[in-house]
Amino acid sequence: MVNDLPDLVLFRKVAGDLAAIQCEHLWDEIARTCDVDVLCGYVLNSFQIEQESHIYHRIRAEHSAVLE
Repeated sequence: MVNDLPDLVLFRKVAGDLAAIQCEHLWDEIARTCDVDVLCGYVLNSFQIEQESHIYHRIRAEHSAVLE
């Protein structure tokens, strides 16, 4: 934060080092504290799902609901 506002440069530095699932865990904590729903979007084509199925299944397992 800079002057009580999110700073793009600092955010990129910190978030750039985190995996997507770790970021989602942080957002989930904020969502519980503030009583809001968080919707995540992932765009994967069928080739990516086949080639990276372990990642796809890990992402699905982290969510309470999945729409395809």
